[in-house]
Amino acid sequence: MIIPPCLPISAAGAIAPAQNYDPMGGPQEVYPQHRRIDYSGYPLSGTFFAPYMRVFPVAEFASAYAAAPENYAAPTISAMQSLLTTRPPDNDDPLPFLVMAGAGQVFHTQAKYLDFANGSGVRYLTSYGQYYVPYNNHDLFYTFQGLTSDGKYWVSVIFPVNHALLPPTYDSTVVPPGGVPIPSYTSATYDADMTAYYATMKALMNSQPDNTFTPGLDCLDQYISSLSIGD
Repeated sequence: MIIPPCLPISAAGAIAPAQNYDPMGGPQEVYPQHRRIDYSGYPLSGTFFAPYMRVFPVAEFASAYAAAPENYAAPTISAMQSLLTTRPPDNDDPLPFLVMAGAGQVFHTQAKYLDFANGSGVRYLTSYGQYYVPYNNHDLFYTFQGLTSDGKYWVSVIFPVNHALLPPTYDSTVVPPGGVPIPSYTSATYDADMTAYYATMKALMNSQPDNTFTPGLDCLDQYISSLSIGD
């Protein structure tokens, strides 16, 4: 990897142990032993997610799910393979992500296909939750999800991002200049309000130049494009 000057971070790698499927319960996330990169000096702090990268050996998900009725990672991997083969225009369907347990992809915006030295994937902005998470600077993050060209490794990256048009937290009543109010959960039409809100916010975020985010999406893309994943 090459860390660009626009991203003043340091990276440290380690081997993360496997978390295998346990039919009796236990950790919700399931994954094989993999390489993990953590970052220090990141320009944002106090966000829901810390910045990190994980590189999963794809074939070993089968072993991690050996005690499960099936390999539950397989549909996500197949979806990514199909997405990268056809590269369709973005829509509102959830984009592939490994691994996130106990929460769903509430929305995504700023989707873009990226190639790196020996693979490709898709980057987008999103939040995960078990409720209608509004766009906000505490929860929003940039993610890159991709595969090496030989299909051996899945790359999963999380970088928190902020934008001046977004409120600081999910429950904030602050409406930044040019921003959009978060619908009230006490509204009798809350479900419809949130559906309209997400459509408005996706269009608004899609219209923002890369360099208006912190860190800049173009800067994060530059880092992703430099990756070379091997044995």
